[in-house]
Amino acid sequence: VLGPVSTLNTLNSAISNADPGDTILMANGAWTDTVINFKTDGLAGQPITLRAEVDGQVRMEGTSKIKFSGDYLVVQGLHFTNGSIADGGHVVEFRENSSNLANHCRLTQCAITDYNPVDPTTNYKWVSIHGMHNRVDHCSFTGMNHIGVTLTVWLGTNAPANHTRVDHNIFADRTEGDGNGFETIRIGTSTRSMQES
Repeated sequence: VLGPVSTLNTLNSAISNADPGDTILMANGAWTDTVINFKTDGLAGQPITLRAEVDGQVRMEGTSKIKFSGDYLVVQGLHFTNGSIADGGHVVEFRENSSNLANHCRLTQCAITDYNPVDPTTNYKWVSIHGMHNRVDHCSFTGMNHIGVTLTVWLGTNAPANHTRVDHNIFADRTEGDGNGFETIRIGTSTRSMQES
């Protein structure tokens, strides 16, 4: 177990030094305007886990968000609340960029609560899943009141079925919207509508 770490610098150092099977603990409390790039690789049966010191007690606030990319990574117990991000962004994103996706990764026992902008026409997504064999489970997504899909599964141009698993989550108190962009769960886009997933 590495940590608990209490600053972004020590967290980044722990991520850089983590080996398959390691757990990195984030110290309880408010992490404000913290942008995490969880980029590393675990192994099958030996994931690298980034988790709250106590599930639900690490509060990601302000403009905080997380990207994770690589293989066999787990993010557990973070609570996004008291904040929002910029238009067009993602609170949780299963990739670093279009070339570095997440595969065999998991978001579990996390929560995003009322993570809303002042202007409800500000468009960003709460969870964007790219890559293969990823899972989102035992999470809570409540109080979304702005345009932007709550959870999106993105499909590659020629990718086969991506084996994404979304289970045992709570989606609640979503403001009803008008037209596209207010979906709770969206898989693919209209251009991928005939593709397996």
